[in-house]
This record gives sequence, C-alpha cells and structure tokens, in this order.
Amino acid sequence: MTDDNDLVTETQFLELGLEKAGFSKPDRYKPHCAIERFSKVYGALPVVCQEMWKDLCMSNQVSFRYRLTKHDKKQPRNLLIGLRFLWKGEDFTDLGLFFGLKKASHVSKIAKRWAGKIQSLLILKTGRLEDHVNSPLMMPFSLDCTMCPMTEPRPFSTIWSAWKFGGKPGLNYEILLCIDKPKLAWVYGPLPPGRYNDLSTFRKKLKKKFHDLFQARESLQTRAILARENSSVCETLLIQRRSRSGKIEF
Repeated sequence: MTDDNDLVTETQFLELGLEKAGFSKPDRYKPHCAIERFSKVYGALPVVCQEMWKDLCMSNQVSFRYRLTKHDKKQPRNLLIGLRFLWKGEDFTDLGLFFGLKKASHVSKIAKRWAGKIQSLLILKTGRLEDHVNSPLMMPFSLDCTMCPMTEPRPFSTIWSAWKFGGKPGLNYEILLCIDKPKLAWVYGPLPPGRYNDLSTFRKKLKKKFHDLFQARESLQTRAILARENSSVCETLLIQRRSRSGKIEF
C-alpha cells in the first residue's frame, strides 16, 4: 500500500528542481516564469513530474521491476536526475556536477535506473496498438514527426543537426495519434533528424503491424462465422431427426 505522504506534489517538485538548478529563491518568480525555467532545465512540467511519481507509486500496470521502493520514495531528486539525463543527454560527470554529486559511476547508476522507470510509463499512455483498432477496414490514426531539442552528445557530429532549430542538435520522435479520440497510440524513436520521413517510418515499422493485426482479426471473425454456421447446421439436423421420430410437432 502507498501512503499519501509518499506522494510528491507539483509545488514540491518545482521548488526542488529550481533549487538544484541554482535558483535559490523560487518564490521571487511569478508562477508561469518559475514553471518555464523548470521545463527548460528538465524537459517536463512540474505537474507531469507529480503524475509520473504517482503512477510509479500506485499504478498496478507498471512492472514490479520499475515500481518505487521505500528508499526511492524518499529521493524525488532521482526522478529529476532521470529527466535531466533523458532531456539533455549530458555526460555523467557534468550531470553529477549539476546535482552536486561527485562520483560519475554513482550518477550513472541513478540516471540509467530512473530513465528505465520513466520509459516504463509509456505503456500507460499508449496501451497496446490492437486496443485502438476497432474495425479491420478503417485506420483512424495520424502519424507525424515531433522534433525535440537536446544537448549535443560527444563526440560532436553533424548527424544531430536539426534544420528546425537552425542547425542546433535535436531528435525526432514519430508519434501515432488516434483521430476519433484524444489518445496516444504509438511512439517510435529517438531518431536522428531528417534521417527518416513519416512515410518511410510507416512502411518499415507500422505497415506490417497493421497487416498482421488485421489478418488476426479477420481470422477470428471468420472462425466466429464458421462456428455460427456449423452450430446452425447442427441444430437443423437435430430438429430434422427429432421431427422424423415424432418427438417434435410443428
């Protein structure tokens, strides 16, 4: 069971995040300015951090491997380390200096562990692709690319150059959205910017998934129809036999 005291609020994440980022007096800033500073440092809003923490504490759909332990619940700072690592892609030495931790090996363990916890929450938002397909004849989806800025990894390379950011480094994520309802259905990435377009991603990653899914649905529907036909044939034969024997009067 999870106690309400284990949950961390939006305000607590905001104050902790700004303090770690060097903003010693977050009360001096207007609320929207403080939230903007937080999101620029960690790549997420404080309310999103609150919801992620709540899901990791309470959701039964999160794998037991990624759920928060008693020790984890006392360290909300570690969630910010995981977010910063995923958002900026910094070297572990630089990441440790940002949070006041000296050992790069210790920072590496924390960052990788919490990055896994954060990524495990994706299944809560997307679910399974087959859950969003209601008809074998229609695909009410929209596939589009979203580009996100990042800190350029070392060694430096032009492969991360994003034209949307004026040549600064970035990453692409292909996102599949349901059109008939506000639901995230599938995410693919990260990818180097400009390497793949929406059509090539659909052909390589989604086309076969939809084909296999629709084939499975078709086979299930065909089996159901055959089962109904066989049952009706059996019932007809049974009625005929009983009528011949005089047990049934029409």
